[in-house]
Amino acid sequence: MSHGGLSILDGTLLREADLSAPPRQLEGVITCAEVLQLAENRASLSLHGVVLPESLKSPALLRLGFSDAAAFRTKELNCSDALLTYRNYFSAIADELRDDPIAVANLDGRTLQMFLEDEDDFAMLAENLFTDLDTEDRGKISKDEIQSALVHMGIELGIPPVSEFPQLSDILKRHGAEGKEELGQAQFAELLQPVLQELADSLAKKPVVVVLQHIKIVNGSKLRKLVTDERQLDDVVKKIMQEKYESKSEWSNTMKVRHFLVKHGDDFGLPPPELDEMVVLFDDIFSEVESQNDAAESEKDGFMVLLKKILENFAEKLEANPILYDLHASQLKERVRSVVSGCRWGGRANPGRGGGQAGRWGGNGHGREGGGSCVGKGGFGRGGRRIWARGRGWRIWALEGGGGRGRARHSSRGVRGGRRRQQRHEEREMVAVGRRQRR
Repeated sequence: MSHGGLSILDGTLLREADLSAPPRQLEGVITCAEVLQLAENRASLSLHGVVLPESLKSPALLRLGFSDAAAFRTKELNCSDALLTYRNYFSAIADELRDDPIAVANLDGRTLQMFLEDEDDFAMLAENLFTDLDTEDRGKISKDEIQSALVHMGIELGIPPVSEFPQLSDILKRHGAEGKEELGQAQFAELLQPVLQELADSLAKKPVVVVLQHIKIVNGSKLRKLVTDERQLDDVVKKIMQEKYESKSEWSNTMKVRHFLVKHGDDFGLPPPELDEMVVLFDDIFSEVESQNDAAESEKDGFMVLLKKILENFAEKLEANPILYDLHASQLKERVRSVVSGCRWGGRANPGRGGGQAGRWGGNGHGREGGGSCVGKGGFGRGGRRIWARGRGWRIWALEGGGGRGRARHSSRGVRGGRRRQQRHEEREMVAVGRRQRR
């Protein structure tokens, strides 16, 4: 796994696992539920301790062919049947990961440590968190908002969920980060710093691996299944031919296929067409098809050949360069392109090389009275080189690799913005001075 970043689990580790020595519990009579749990535990061990999500276990169980899962779990098995079920379920989990890989983040404290070691980085982080939590723009928030600050930072900035890291509550209590006592920005930063430091130290000793269920990975596996199923392909051809097109007589078969895949591609395992990577991919693939001039046939068989070739091209390119994207980024077209020019990351990764980056600047902006802001998530990757970019009226901070969240914030907040900006600048300087004195 790539430390401090994102890793792709595509079942390779499970397929390489040695199951020649089954658990001792399989030697006697045992229920199916117990067998499944043993297989899940073994799979988790092979996947560096990842807790298997239900979204992985349920479809894997369906691959075994049991329609009534509840009845299946209560069934008792002898030694040979238990061993067979154990291995089949383990293989089903591997197959499910091959078709629908998952992304995991290894939270080992490195991302937090990078912020803590750089005074400017930490001051900027504290300022942005304080601004987000100070919804009434009073310049004050309560102590118990420290926990909300950690939630704001999230997995992208190296903070594990409480469900995965219950010690987080104890850390907050030890540092008095609870209660309704109000804090200014400088006091907030002074309280936040030791909380993050202890959290970083704890994660360094015992890293937490978290499944990123909002990250979708498309590697072309579903498309490969589709192109080998003549019945499904025939159904797709019928749907394309039944689709209504403007000026139908002017549409070539290639144009019809492209229109259909842009509109319905997610049904067949394609990422959203709005993604930059998909725009390029569509252009590349359909340019190749048009240049070969083999789309002229109007018969159904010719249409089938054309569709199959296009889908095979998509599958091949996605297998070579899987596309990762954030399911939460619902407004992909509203990305802040001009703001992040020069420091936006790609959304691709190559699982075979064990690294890559994920995510992009989103368009989930929110406004406030007298001004506005736009926040977008960055991505995970390897490395940890900081990027600072400044443009007219904008301040951007991010981490390239190391699991950073990109954040773009307009520097103006209207009438109240000027006063608050000056106050926040002074408070940030106080935070930096205080930290130097403590050293």
